[in-house]
Amino acid sequence: MPRRAARLIGVSLLGLSGILVVLAAAGLGFRAYRQHLAAQTLAIRSPAGVQEGEFIEIGGIKQWIQIRGEDRDNPVLLFVHGGPGGSTLPISSGWRAWEKHFTVVQWDQRGTGRTFGAAGDALGPTMTLERMTQDGIELAEYLRTHLHKDKIVLVGHSWGSFLGIRMAKQRPDLFSAYVGTGQVVGRATFEKAPSSSRSRACSGLRQRPPTRRLWPSWRRSLRSRSSPRRIA
Repeated sequence: MPRRAARLIGVSLLGLSGILVVLAAAGLGFRAYRQHLAAQTLAIRSPAGVQEGEFIEIGGIKQWIQIRGEDRDNPVLLFVHGGPGGSTLPISSGWRAWEKHFTVVQWDQRGTGRTFGAAGDALGPTMTLERMTQDGIELAEYLRTHLHKDKIVLVGHSWGSFLGIRMAKQRPDLFSAYVGTGQVVGRATFEKAPSSSRSRACSGLRQRPPTRRLWPSWRRSLRSRSSPRRIA
């Protein structure tokens, strides 16, 4: 290859590398700007509010929690996410309305999110139902002390409802209320429910069974979708 051509190629590659460096720096700068903007938008500005994010020791390892609310005097609400592995911290901005009425605690469970980032795959063998239930109980005890509350509200979603119901059953003294969303329910338990003496609960189950396809409104919706429509 002629020396001049080699020199031109070298200069071109050097210029291209420079452009890539500038673009990468601009991308990182834009990302940092957007993160700063989001942090400012989501900041708790109330003098009585609380906004914390930290690792605390739970079950012998460091686990990440986020605490946010407009007023420290509000009830504390611990949200137990689904999964396992379904951290809700990336979408926690959706909890803003709750933060006006509760001090909301988000928790990256063992093997999830920042907790996973800090400990890695070594936690795999410890991810048992009992160990994670005890993690939740330890966290509830910590929150009572840290936030000076006698009891807290417990909300479990999907897999988190499986942990949440066990936490509430083992330590009812820690919680003022339990709410399950996407509650995990054993089919055998559901089938035995009508024979129990809890008529009000059974009536609710008949209206809204655990399986959505059994809901009367869901069946009507399916029928309306499948019926032919006239086109004018």
